[in-house]
Amino acid sequence: MLPDRQGDAVQAPARIPDLGDASGFELGVKALLKSPRASQAQVLDLLLTHLHDDLHLSRAVLLLLSRDRSKLGARAGKGLDEHSPVRQLVIDVDRAGVLNALLSKPQALWIDAENYHKFEPALPARFKSTFLHENFFLMSLFVGDRPIGLIFADRALSVTRLDKETFLRFKSAILLTNRALAYLAQRRQQATA
Repeated sequence: MLPDRQGDAVQAPARIPDLGDASGFELGVKALLKSPRASQAQVLDLLLTHLHDDLHLSRAVLLLLSRDRSKLGARAGKGLDEHSPVRQLVIDVDRAGVLNALLSKPQALWIDAENYHKFEPALPARFKSTFLHENFFLMSLFVGDRPIGLIFADRALSVTRLDKETFLRFKSAILLTNRALAYLAQRRQQATA
C-alpha cells in the first residue's frame, strides 16, 4: 500500500501539473490525473511501464519505504521474471548507505563501471547480490517533501548501454511522477477536508 499521508498545512487547490511540450508518458499522466478515481498505484504503474517499454530499460523496479520508514522493499517491477529475487528484496534503511542518502531529497544517481568502485562500499550487500549489475539508475520518489521510495532501472538484459539521454529522460519521468503523486495527495486531502 502506498503512503498518502500529508501534513495538516492549508494548501491551494490541487491543479494538474502543467506539462508544456508533453511526451506520450506525460500525456498519459495528465489523462490519468483527470480521472477522479486515479490512484498513486496507477501513476507508479504508468511510470514503470514507460521506463521499461519507452526508454527500453530492461528492469524497472519500485522500492517503497515501509510505513515505519525502517525498510525499503520491492513492491512492483517491469522486466522481472516470476521468480526473480528482486521481487523479495527488503533492505534495512538505516544500513542502506547511498540508498538512504537518496531518500534525503529528490535526486538521481547513475552508477556505471567508471564510478561503481566509489559507490560499491555504500551499497547494501543485499542490494548488490540481488541486482548483480554495476550499471544502473536510481532516483528517489517523493510525495511533496516526504520520501516514499526509490526507482531502480537498468539494461542488464540488453546489449544497449545506458546513456545520458536515457538518464535525463529517466529523471524527467520521475520528477513528473513526483509532481503527480503530490497532486493526488493534495486532491485526496482536499476531498476529506
